[in-house]
Amino acid sequence: MEGLLKKKLWIALLYIGCSAAIEMLTFLVTGMGLFPVYWGIDLAYMLVMGLVLFLLPGCVPSIVVSSILLVLQVVISFVNEALCTMSGIVFSFTMLNLTKEVGGVFNSNFVNWFFLAAMLVMFGLTLGASIFINVKIKTKKGQALKTASVMLAAVILVCGGTFASYHGALSFFNEVKAEENTIDYNDDYYLYETQFISAKALRKFGFFGFYSVQVSNAFSQLFESSEREMDELLLADIDEYFAEGQMSNDVYGENIYTGSMRGKNLVLIVIESGEWVAINKEYTPTLYSMATQGLAFTEYYARDKTNHSEAMSILGSYPSNLPLFTDISDYLSGHVLPFTLPNALKKIGYTANYFHAHEKDFYDRDITHGTSEQDPYDRDETHGANGIYGFDTAHFLEDMPKLEGCNDKGESIKESFYAFDKDHLLMKEYFNEYTYKKENSEAFYTLHMTLSSHGHYEDLVEYGDYPNLTGDMYKGMTQEQKEAYFSKNVILKGFEKYYRIIQGYPSTFVYDKAMDFTQINKLTKEEQKEVYLKYKRYQAGMMDLDEGVNSLLYDLNEKGELDDTVFFFYADHSAYYDTLNYKLKGISEDQAWNSDVYNIPCFTWYGGSMDLGVSSTNFYDGYHDFSFTASKDLLSPLKGGTTVDKFGNSFDLIPTLLHLMGYNYNMNLYQGVSMLSDAPSSVFVSLESGIFTNKYYYDGTTVSAKQADGTWLHFDYEEQLESQEGLPEDISAFLKESLEYYYRREFLNLIYKYDYFRYRKAFETFDFNGQKVAFLIPNL
Repeated sequence: MEGLLKKKLWIALLYIGCSAAIEMLTFLVTGMGLFPVYWGIDLAYMLVMGLVLFLLPGCVPSIVVSSILLVLQVVISFVNEALCTMSGIVFSFTMLNLTKEVGGVFNSNFVNWFFLAAMLVMFGLTLGASIFINVKIKTKKGQALKTASVMLAAVILVCGGTFASYHGALSFFNEVKAEENTIDYNDDYYLYETQFISAKALRKFGFFGFYSVQVSNAFSQLFESSEREMDELLLADIDEYFAEGQMSNDVYGENIYTGSMRGKNLVLIVIESGEWVAINKEYTPTLYSMATQGLAFTEYYARDKTNHSEAMSILGSYPSNLPLFTDISDYLSGHVLPFTLPNALKKIGYTANYFHAHEKDFYDRDITHGTSEQDPYDRDETHGANGIYGFDTAHFLEDMPKLEGCNDKGESIKESFYAFDKDHLLMKEYFNEYTYKKENSEAFYTLHMTLSSHGHYEDLVEYGDYPNLTGDMYKGMTQEQKEAYFSKNVILKGFEKYYRIIQGYPSTFVYDKAMDFTQINKLTKEEQKEVYLKYKRYQAGMMDLDEGVNSLLYDLNEKGELDDTVFFFYADHSAYYDTLNYKLKGISEDQAWNSDVYNIPCFTWYGGSMDLGVSSTNFYDGYHDFSFTASKDLLSPLKGGTTVDKFGNSFDLIPTLLHLMGYNYNMNLYQGVSMLSDAPSSVFVSLESGIFTNKYYYDGTTVSAKQADGTWLHFDYEEQLESQEGLPEDISAFLKESLEYYYRREFLNLIYKYDYFRYRKAFETFDFNGQKVAFLIPNL
């Protein structure tokens, strides 16, 4: 058996060596250095993996298992390199909850094929050497006792080395002092346990140190009981958290905007993949007029998926501790959530409606877990009519047979996800449902998740620049045949009337939100053509929304309700599909730290105090030129032609809208602040990656700061902390402010997890150590 031990030892050593080499190469390529900061943790896990390979019966199983482990490491390292280049992030298990909308994030432009080839060569050499050793070294028989003794010695030796390496690394961890905030970027123990900044955790603890905790946390959630009961101590802790919270009236003071929207109809439109450059006078004149003649939040930013941004406009936060493969709708089903925007508005006399022209089961919006007739907030579905979010009506594709993707039986007949139904048809065909008010309701609130501008944007790249169709596929065809072929084969049908109008890039934009052709002009003519065709497809999607809003304005005016209606628009995220957001803004695709790429539309228009003039030239039939003069509420502080340049983000939506509705609310209920207040701006922490404002960006390893001339300076966080200069004062202030997010997140996660509002009433006060504590006070 002596030969067997040698073979198994060599196989284990080859695995450890290859694994270490792959990690070092990954660190070098991603700019993380050569070794993890606490390399002893990595070494400890490598020794354990090597010991497992050594103890497996036979050499073939050892080779198979080592090969599987190395392939997994190669794949994850390959993904990590691309993600680091794109966004400064690394793969974490929480990303598995985004599998339904992963397309468009991982872009082939960022794939480093040389890096992949180098790792595959390492793996091939290791596999070949292992097979060679297994064949060449002969195995002797009859030495079982000696073999057992050697294996026992190996176990003792490796366990001792593992213990020393692991705990030796832990002894060097930086731990913040007791009087400091326990959720600190400098607390290595907290970072190791939570990995709340994935790139930083990988850099510090290495591949195995990082992913071992990921696996451990995933299994803990998997086997955690679904029955989560609140105990008295935990209830008291959350009570204290709210007792510490300031009320918004105290923070905002005598603010002219407080209650200025109260009692007005509210149409909240979420612009899918919204970009300022797609709101222009040439192709979206209605949206352009509403943005320029309304109130525009020009420094609004976001970088998250659609379901994240949607949840933030309903909940004001997002639970960060979802179990693997679990959508928020599934996680919150059956909860009591009276603090949502729909529930808050219903409390002051609104009817709440929800619209989305896609299938209801997307993001598990149809999940049900039973209902309770006793509690008005204890329902099953999140989005459904009378569900826990608070919508009175909910309309999905299956509920709207007048849309193309639904038949008369209420069944989806879409050929693919990307065959989007049209937002303009939804607004035209379902106007009565869109503006529905229950009997005795003062006003309606409608949340519309749009769809038409969603990526991908490949149709024109593949089938030609409609109507100017050229190429081999169209040879010998008449123009009529060409157009018929195009219309039959494109994935997203029905945009031809928009394509006919778009004859180049626009030139008239909202304020200073113009296109920057810096990067486009560096491309080859063929590449420039491709970018333009993708833009044209994207712009057509925005034109579809523009047509719908134009129709909605016209119908509201005809009904006599336009001067009682507020439109509030915000984009869920930028047009990241095919990295179109970078190209249209003239930003290099390796500048994920440049937060300008995440600057997206947010604006409001109110018919009571704002005029509106819409003029179109050579548009399609049915588009309304519009001339409206406000007269009903001219003393309103909501004035047209106004810009707000305060930094804002998705977390600020509910605080802003509650402020406008006159609510006095506990600031600890939500993550953000009103964008119309003088309160300091909230820092945006992306669930995808990045902590940023419009001036700073922190990805866990590097802090980037925007200078007055528009250039960016970059600081290695760890190196700067250890230097004599330290971090610049303004950057330190930015990072300190961002810690407030993590402090609130800790308690908000508990609120969701343990269903806190099953024990407390949101519209009533409660006593805490002699103090009256409030959540939501609807009175002015």
